[in-house]
Amino acid sequence: MGLIGTFVGEQRSMRFFLFVFLMAAGMAPFAHGQAVGVCGNGAEPELIARLLENKAALAAQGPSFIQNREIKYVPIRFILVAKADGSGRAAITKIFDQVCGLNEDFADQNIQFFLKDAGYVLLDNDQVYEKNYLTTILMRRNKDANAINVYVVGDASPREKNPDEEGVTLGYFNPVEDWLVIRKEELNGISTTLSHELGHFFSLAHTHSGWDATPWDASVYEGKPVPKTSPGGIPTEKMDRSNCDGSGDFLCDTPPDYNFGFAWGTCNFTANALDPDGVRVDPQETNIMGYFLRCEANTYQFTQEQKALMATDLASNRRRAIRQVDPGNVGDIGQPVLLSPAKDEVTPFYNEVTFSWQPVPNATFYLLEIDRVPSFSISPFQYIVTDTTYTTNELVGNRRYYWRIRPMNGANVCNSLNTGSIVFRTGGTTSTEWMDQVQSWSVFPNPSQGYDQINIRLQLLSDLEVGVQVADLTGRQLKWIPMRRYPAGNHIVEVSVADLPSGVYLISLVDPARQIETRRLVVTR
Repeated sequence: MGLIGTFVGEQRSMRFFLFVFLMAAGMAPFAHGQAVGVCGNGAEPELIARLLENKAALAAQGPSFIQNREIKYVPIRFILVAKADGSGRAAITKIFDQVCGLNEDFADQNIQFFLKDAGYVLLDNDQVYEKNYLTTILMRRNKDANAINVYVVGDASPREKNPDEEGVTLGYFNPVEDWLVIRKEELNGISTTLSHELGHFFSLAHTHSGWDATPWDASVYEGKPVPKTSPGGIPTEKMDRSNCDGSGDFLCDTPPDYNFGFAWGTCNFTANALDPDGVRVDPQETNIMGYFLRCEANTYQFTQEQKALMATDLASNRRRAIRQVDPGNVGDIGQPVLLSPAKDEVTPFYNEVTFSWQPVPNATFYLLEIDRVPSFSISPFQYIVTDTTYTTNELVGNRRYYWRIRPMNGANVCNSLNTGSIVFRTGGTTSTEWMDQVQSWSVFPNPSQGYDQINIRLQLLSDLEVGVQVADLTGRQLKWIPMRRYPAGNHIVEVSVADLPSGVYLISLVDPARQIETRRLVVTR
């Protein structure tokens, strides 16, 4: 699995959360001309109905209902979407940083997210990438009913955008289809965009519910009481909380918020905003379900009532499927011992280099990284491997490389790569001398463009006995076309991909001595 990208190892020194502000430092609040990132959710009837349903269930069960202190492991998977040609996809390694950030945000609720199965699938489709709201059927095919599904796309807009609409949608939760969509730039360990959208997944509304589409405007309301009914038709919440159960976000430990954070450039709201009774409003700028920016590190939070509501949703029948998934091995992970290539070793070949390491206790998969520099910062090859060996044919001959391993399991993906790296040099010869008999070979169509069959075009200089293998990116064989002897000349070998989901695969020619020549195949639906 060749990936592009590196780990974001830094801590969350600043929560950029739901905003992409292109402003100079010190720009005045509500300045014009800035690009504002927003959530694509409003006060959808389905979401509000679930919120009220969970409130009623919580009230019926009492406080003891949410006081279980056992860690609740919640399965999550990411659908990394690229354009049809495979370009534009978020780096797979960003998933690990994102899960680390989520688990930090939900740690005080004893909720820990873990990567179900491999944790991700690849999908190459222009419409899903750019206009996901038009491709519900295709997205359903890639949904796992036993996990939280997060589509990572180029454009996260939930609908056709009005030319006059302000802001860039960074993410949203679809309460009908029960999946989340975020922009690829928000997949990282710093942004809390996904934590915000998971709040919606677990039935939370915005703290400014009712003011989503029409934020409080100082030019209209400064020093004046706001209407008793919000622009969205929901009663406006008052500072004395006298109507908190039936207004705003329907919770009483979140103070009123009339979408003050939209385009407010600091974490301190100082405008003279008045509630319907003329009382000055003091919002909670650090609430994850609001829109404020630039608060201190690790200050963004859910309130106790928000936590209770999310716990209630997780315990509901609606969430039974994700509660029943076994997280597998979640124990602490040891450090890897790298075996081969050894330090300063020169490999026999450059197009067939095998890496190996000792099994690491509690690890269920590994990230193998290979790069030309020890910082792994230029253009590293990155592979997700479930075994303790991996063979690649992507390296160049007579070059110095560095390699390292990061052991992980579904719930422990935050280990730093602190074991150091090993330097080695590739040899200058190829391991498949029999390929001298092949003038050329290619795979078409590639990507498969929705076809159920792809073809291998062989141009042979002499007779050749060869078979065809299709494998996933961990090297696991999925299909095998038995060996046969092909005479010199041109040949077409047909390979069915009808049963392969969208993703990247390895298609190889294999000779009787098990020597392999490999190409990449992209299957798209």
